[in-house]
Amino acid sequence: MNIANNKIQFGKHTAEELLDQFGSPLYVYEKETLVRQYERLKDAFKDSDLSILFACKANSNIEILKVFKNLGSGIDAISPGEVFLALQAGFKPEQILLTATNLTREDIEYVLDKNIIVNIDNISMLEEHGELFAGREVSIRINPDIRAGGHSYLETGHRDSKFGLVIEETPRAIELLSKHDATVVGLHQHIGSDITDAGSLLESLDKILAVTLTYDSLRFIDIGGGFKVKYHEDDSETDIADVGSKVSRRFNEFCQKNNRTLRLMIEPGKFLVSESGFLLTKVQSIKGSGKKIIVGTDTGMNHLIRPALYNAYHKIVNASQVDGIREKVEIVGNICESADVLGQERDISGPKVGDTLCIFNAGSYGYSMASTYNARMLPAEILVENGTPRLIRRRQQLEDLLCFNPD
Repeated sequence: MNIANNKIQFGKHTAEELLDQFGSPLYVYEKETLVRQYERLKDAFKDSDLSILFACKANSNIEILKVFKNLGSGIDAISPGEVFLALQAGFKPEQILLTATNLTREDIEYVLDKNIIVNIDNISMLEEHGELFAGREVSIRINPDIRAGGHSYLETGHRDSKFGLVIEETPRAIELLSKHDATVVGLHQHIGSDITDAGSLLESLDKILAVTLTYDSLRFIDIGGGFKVKYHEDDSETDIADVGSKVSRRFNEFCQKNNRTLRLMIEPGKFLVSESGFLLTKVQSIKGSGKKIIVGTDTGMNHLIRPALYNAYHKIVNASQVDGIREKVEIVGNICESADVLGQERDISGPKVGDTLCIFNAGSYGYSMASTYNARMLPAEILVENGTPRLIRRRQQLEDLLCFNPD
């Protein structure tokens, strides 16, 4: 993304030109940013034997998956659907790890048939379906009882979370797995999202490494993801170089001290794709309500739910006129919900009906959490590479709302 002649451009194309070509609203991703973020991670953890697994729940467009495959990434999947997409993108089964909760028997049978390693998330799974893992290699997701994350909804590693086995449950898990001759080859943990420093990660790493001593068959330790990105100019982000250095050092010291050969895995999602993505939308109305100016758009919480769900901040710029007389406005969507607010009290160059707005950090949890609520269709997605836009998912049509028509 760049600014030329007071307009936002992607390569040589203005945001307005992209909407003319692909329709409004529109998701835009920049390949160069995907590559940059991936290389930053590799460099940060260069001192460890590392595997990066892209947490594709953040963005599961198959063309995005292919970008990461070509960079050498693996996939952290959370459903049979994501496993299917990863395989379609060309990932090999050994490059995919399934980390899911509340799997059905059908879910387990599907992924095991594809020779995917499953993270065991709870005892009930083993009590009900343990025989499915007979003779298989598995991983165990451990809940280290550590609170970390930028919002209560993003905290996944504390004792009251629905995710993972608390450490006291691991002996029972081993008992059930041994009953079926399953082999534990990995230990996994993910404590939350928007982690800003190494402190909580090192604390959870120490806990999982202590459990490691009871397993001779382990090949990898997965410490999850959750690295924070910047949402506005004054925002903080994870010092990924510091985190990578400190985590690698602690991990390497453990392996050397205990004569273990283990691979370190991380599974970032948002860190890799958030800054690559933008949601473009056209202004449809402007009205005053008391002292408030309300700017209405043709997108909403159905295309970017994070502001309504997490009270998340997303930078919004008038792409048609980046600089100009500023106005403080509230930017809302076209969904019949009072929570459909994309930005409150935003100072932007005064928008007019027909202007294009650009919403930043839409590369993660935009399309992947989007819906057809209010029977609104999903936008198209494009990937910009070397300045050239390419359609990677078409805009939905009205007929697509009829997913199944018995007539």
